[in-house]
Amino acid sequence: MISPKSLFYTLLIAPLAFVATTFPAQAEEAQPTPGESYTSASFLSEDASISDEVTPVSFQEVEEDELAQVQQRERMPAREAFSPNYIGIGLNVGLDGDTALGNTNFAINSRLQLTPEISFRPGAVIGSNASFLIPVTYDFTPSPGGRADQLNLTPYIGGGALFATGDATDDNFGGLITAGVDMPISRELTANAGLNVGFIDGNTDWGLLLGVGYNIPGN
Repeated sequence: MISPKSLFYTLLIAPLAFVATTFPAQAEEAQPTPGESYTSASFLSEDASISDEVTPVSFQEVEEDELAQVQQRERMPAREAFSPNYIGIGLNVGLDGDTALGNTNFAINSRLQLTPEISFRPGAVIGSNASFLIPVTYDFTPSPGGRADQLNLTPYIGGGALFATGDATDDNFGGLITAGVDMPISRELTANAGLNVGFIDGNTDWGLLLGVGYNIPGN
């Protein structure tokens, strides 16, 4: 028969033995062997925190891929700036006036670049008499790096002197204002359109010169 004293010690020692055997088991469970998966809530929370840390890196990789795709898109080749010297022929469409400039006649035009922005553009309008155009112009030269499918235009504006022959005027010299545009159409040819306004003998002569010039090699 168990005495009350023995029963008391048994009830006291049993819980202590249970706790002592349970803690080592939990410690072993918290340290899984290689190849085993985590099952406790603590390791699941650690996995969640690791996932949160990896997510920004994934977004960064996506952005880098998108940037690489944009950079790899096919682009138009850059346009080469081309504003040549030339000499050519054309038609002067007379708009108003008594000199050859104010009448429809055969024309000669040219361009000689003095600086990147300044050009000397002598020309002549020849019919029953002749008008000689001696202008200097400021050229709005095209800048390199534009798209290849854009027109390579060189607008210009300037002024100078007009010399007319024949009996239509008593004074053979006058002033001249000119404005127009050059458009190279190949390495050999440049199209030109220019409006010329001459002031001679108290009258104003207007002529629209349309021509094609041969580009001088080496420019």
